[in-house]
Order: sequence, then structure tokens, then C-alpha cells
Amino acid sequence: MVLRCLVLLCACARHASATTVVCSDPTDCTADVQKALDDDATAAVTIPATGEPWQVTPLYIRRSNLLVTLEKGAVLEAKAGSFVGTNDCLLTVVGGTNVTIRAAGAALRMRRPYLPPAYQKAEWRHVLSIRSATDVTVEGGTLSDAGGD
Repeated sequence: MVLRCLVLLCACARHASATTVVCSDPTDCTADVQKALDDDATAAVTIPATGEPWQVTPLYIRRSNLLVTLEKGAVLEAKAGSFVGTNDCLLTVVGGTNVTIRAAGAALRMRRPYLPPAYQKAEWRHVLSIRSATDVTVEGGTLSDAGGD
């Protein structure tokens, strides 16, 4: 009996700490996605497939114990005219531990080519960058059109 109650409590806690992102501005979803990624009360963030790409500027995961799920068909795409910095990446995981990104059937996409004069030549415009982080898992997904190597 005690074991059943414990499992039920865990399931409720896990459910309560999940969020599905809603984009309030289809021309730039960055603020909505970043807010969900930064929310320490949220253990799981879902980016749903909406039929249109999620236009974003650089996004960051700066914390631990997070599951990010891109639903099948979801596309996280670099906003046109952004990413002019030589180190700008679509998604950077930095300084955390126990981070999982599930993207089976989804895509993370930059906007190659990055041409002068708006863009300085650089090899570091990655789709995904993992820095000073441990236990990071990426499952599935297509990463494409990066300006870096």
C-alpha cells in the first residue's frame, strides 16, 4: 500500500512540473521558449509541432535536471537575420548536468549560408553546443544548416 502511494505522488509531482511552450509571437518565439527553459520549477519542457517552424534567436539551457522534448514534426529554426555573432549557436547547453533533449522526428535548423557583409566568417555557429556540462543526452532529431563545423 505504501509503495503504491509513493508511485502516485511521484507521478503527480512529475506531471505538475511539465510545461508545453506556447509561442506568443510567431515571428520570434525566443522569449517564450527561453522562459520555459529557465524555469527551475519545470522539469520537462515540450515544444509542440505547430505546422510552422519556431523562429528563434540563440537559446540556452543553463541548469540541471531538465528534459526537453521536441514533438515529432516540430522545427526549431534560426530567425532570419540573427546569429551575426561568430559564436552564436541555435541551442547551447552550458554548465548543467542531467539534461536530455528528445527530438525524434523533429528538426533543429540554422540558415546556412552565412554570407558577408552581414556575417563575419566563423566556424562556431553550431546548431547545438554543449559546454561545461555533464550527462547530456540527445535522442533523435535532425540538426542541419549550421554555419560552423
